[in-house]
This record gives sequence, C-alpha cells and structure tokens, in this order.
Amino acid sequence: MQSVRAPAYPNHTRSEIKNLNYIVEQKGDESVLSWFLLCDPGGLVPAVAYNMVLDSRNDVIVNIKNYIESQE
Repeated sequence: MQSVRAPAYPNHTRSEIKNLNYIVEQKGDESVLSWFLLCDPGGLVPAVAYNMVLDSRNDVIVNIKNYIESQE
C-alpha cells in the first residue's frame, strides 16, 4: 500500500504524519481511523497521535480478554 503525502483535510482518504501512516474512512459526518501502521517513532510522531495508537491497541486487548472470560 502506497502512502500519499497530503494535508489532513476531510476529503483526503490517505495521509502521512511523519512516519505514522493511516487511512481515514468517511462515515457520514465523522472520520474514522480504519487502518494504521506505526514504524519506529523515535520521537518523530506527535505524542497525541502515538497515544491514540496505544489506546486503540489496549482497547483490542481488553475486548479479547472480555470475550475469553465470557466463554468460560
């Protein structure tokens, strides 16, 4: 998948913030982050964006944990 360098306007579907690549889907009036790839941040990614990625990862882990516990 090729990364496109573009301003982060709502009409754009692909953007790159330094080395954080992501695809944004328009769903009605909302933009939803649907895919991301974080490569070697090394202090180049804004802290807010990096924390967003970590929060998403933690949400997935919590959902898996809850699913496993509900199956016991």
